[in-house]
Amino acid sequence: TTHWTVSQSSETRTTCESKQRGYYMIVVCLFFAESRELAETREYRFELADPDATFASSDCSSSSAAETEPGCGVTVSAFRENVLLKSFPALKQLSGGFLFALNQKHLSPQQERTTVLSHLDELAIIPPLSGG
Repeated sequence: TTHWTVSQSSETRTTCESKQRGYYMIVVCLFFAESRELAETREYRFELADPDATFASSDCSSSSAAETEPGCGVTVSAFRENVLLKSFPALKQLSGGFLFALNQKHLSPQQERTTVLSHLDELAIIPPLSGG
């Protein structure tokens, strides 16, 4: 099991870095509508560092690699449970949950389970829409 160290970042780095003790990346979260109100912010930069990783792999495109190779990142659904909802527990109040858009492309629930986040990905949190 991967344990991620999470902190807010004000820095922008242009490449993945293999820090002295593990893999490092930034994920930028954008909050919209009710999720913005609950998070009390429009944008939050997560700095993720895996202290157990020994290298940053450049080929982490398969979901099986993400689960077995250190430094391969985290899936969107794992990010939701292990990072986002722990950092912003008020988001659990969204009835019906919320959807993600990764780099301006909507993700299905299946894609959330298999898509691995990369350094400087932009993840939009979109609450359920209602209307008539």
